[in-house]
Amino acid sequence: MGIGACGTAWRQVTKLVFGNIDEWKAAWGSLRSKVVPTTLVSIWQDSNKVGFCTTIHDGTEWPVRNRKRTKGTSTSAAITKQPFYMFSPPSGCKEPYEHTRLLPIPGAIDDYNHHMGGVDIADQLRAGFSTQQRGVKPWRPLFYWLLDSTIINAFHLSEHQRKSKLSGKDKVRSAHWAFREALVSELLKDPFSTAPKQVYITKNTLLPQIRLTQPIGIHCCIPGKRAACIFCSWRHQTKKGIRVITKSN
Repeated sequence: MGIGACGTAWRQVTKLVFGNIDEWKAAWGSLRSKVVPTTLVSIWQDSNKVGFCTTIHDGTEWPVRNRKRTKGTSTSAAITKQPFYMFSPPSGCKEPYEHTRLLPIPGAIDDYNHHMGGVDIADQLRAGFSTQQRGVKPWRPLFYWLLDSTIINAFHLSEHQRKSKLSGKDKVRSAHWAFREALVSELLKDPFSTAPKQVYITKNTLLPQIRLTQPIGIHCCIPGKRAACIFCSWRHQTKKGIRVITKSN
C-alpha cells in the first residue's frame, strides 16, 4: 500500500537479532544491520548505542549533517570525540578537537530526527478532547478512536489552510479549542432554522408577464406638479385567473 514505518527499537528487540550488545565496543559511526524478513534492524554507535527498525530504508543512505561534540565530562566523551579530532592541530593546542563538524549519519536516524513527535502530538491532541465513553460493546472503542482521529485530521487541515492565509507570525494559542467549539456549534445547528436565501433579479431572471392598457411612455414625472403618476395610482386585480390592470376610482 506504499506505507512505511521508521523508529527506534528497544534493547529486547535488537537482542533477538544481534545478541547482547552491551559488550560491543565499537568506534563512533559503526553500524550493524540485518534484514528480518522485510524489516531492516540496525544498531548505530553514536554517543550511545541506538537501535532502530525501518521498512523504508536499505541502510545505504548516509546524509551529512553538522554534529556538535559532547562535553569532555560526558561518560561517552572517549567515543564521541574521535570524529572531531583536528587533521592538523596547531602547536600548543590543549584540546585538538573541533566543536562542530560535518559527519555522515544513517538515513533512518536522520529521518527520525526530523520527523519524530508526530505520533506523540496526535496522542496529545486526542487526549485533550477525547470522545471515548465506557461501554461493553467491543467495537465502540475503535469507533471513538476513529472519530477522534477524524476530528484531529480535520483540525490539521483547517490549521494548514488558516496559516497559509496569514502573512505574519501566528499568535493564536487556543486554535484547537476554538475549532472544537465551532465544530460543536455547527453540528448542533438546526438545519431547518436557516433563513431563506435572498433572490437577486438579474437580466436572466424570468419575470411574470403583465398586460398594460396604456403605453409605458406616460409613466413619467410631470414637471411643476405633485400629482401622482397615472401608473402608480392603478392597482392590480385578478379576475378568472387572468391578471388585468384597471384604473382606481
